[in-house]
Amino acid sequence: MRKATPAKLDATIEAIRRLSKASGYPPTIREVADALGIGSTTAYSRLLALRFMGRLTWVDGSGRTLRVIRPPEGGAKP
Repeated sequence: MRKATPAKLDATIEAIRRLSKASGYPPTIREVADALGIGSTTAYSRLLALRFMGRLTWVDGSGRTLRVIRPPEGGAKP
């Protein structure tokens, strides 16, 4: 399996923000995948990487609970 580049992870975060703002609630994995033009397995892998990095969280077993965690003050990314 190939590692997602920082640009692809940033694009994933932006897609989640955009979808959440447009609908008023967090997107599903399928919606994130469709917005990025990738498969749901690839999207899930990116979400797991972002979760591990502390940039994203969700409640296991519950739908539509994706939540972007803001980077620390000063714009530095974890």
